Amino acid sequence: MSPVTSAPGLARAIPARRSTRSVRWLDRCIAANRHPERQHLFAIIQGGLDPALRTKCLEAYPYPYRFLLNEPHKCRDRTPFLVLLVVTEPWDTAGRHAVRQTWGNESGVPGASVLRLFLTGVHPVFGQPLQQVLREESALHHDLLQQDFLDTYNNLTLKTLMGLEWVSKHCPNASYVVKADQDVFLNLGYLVRRLLQPQLPPKRDFMTGCVYRNTGPLRNKAYKWYVPPEVYPNETYPPYCGGPAYVLSGDLARKVYAVAQTLPLINMEDSFVGICLHALGVRVTD
Repeated sequence: MSPVTSAPGLARAIPARRSTRSVRWLDRCIAANRHPERQHLFAIIQGGLDPALRTKCLEAYPYPYRFLLNEPHKCRDRTPFLVLLVVTEPWDTAGRHAVRQTWGNESGVPGASVLRLFLTGVHPVFGQPLQQVLREESALHHDLLQQDFLDTYNNLTLKTLMGLEWVSKHCPNASYVVKADQDVFLNLGYLVRRLLQPQLPPKRDFMTGCVYRNTGPLRNKAYKWYVPPEVYPNETYPPYCGGPAYVLSGDLARKVYAVAQTLPLINMEDSFVGICLHALGVRVTD
């Protein structure tokens, strides 16, 4: 998926919408795409769509992306209470080192088993030179997941789905999954002790974070968060948790990955997860 050319340095602004009309278009799409003979919801629109988005972004996931770096045996001899999926960029070795040494330290929460993994793609320009560096880092730390899609802003959805794919296939018994951006600071100890509480049975169909309701896609092409009507024609998104960090129960992480196989991707990762929740009939928790 190619990146959209956008104006740099613009802070994300999510427009509030007065309309709370039902997402009938989305319901129709979900129903249509569950038909066994239908593999995606939209034909690529030939006119009016930004050329940078005239790609597979309108098709249903999955795509044939393969793992270049993987850790399939991480949960063979353990069942983590929490899988921490950290979104990173392939070049940012120093940032990953900082996370390992601070809030993402797997030993930082006494009494709870935490498994940390970084999610990355292929650098759009320096993919080959960086690959050897990533392989060496992976051999040292064993905490990198990488698939062969381009590492661009518009492919953040693919990064999250890669992480959920890994959990579904290689660590399905994890109690909780946290997806976090590398440039945030999470108090994992507080999160685990006060919210998730390892002494209690894991919650089911549970997702929480900073919840957005009655917001809609940006239609201004000057923003990198621009979403064309051809990609998502609704005026509002279903409720979703904002992208910097959110928590899912392990069972819901697997369900989101499964239902994503039937839905058309959009380039707003957090909003897409909300669309998946809508398809599942699951509500986010404030």
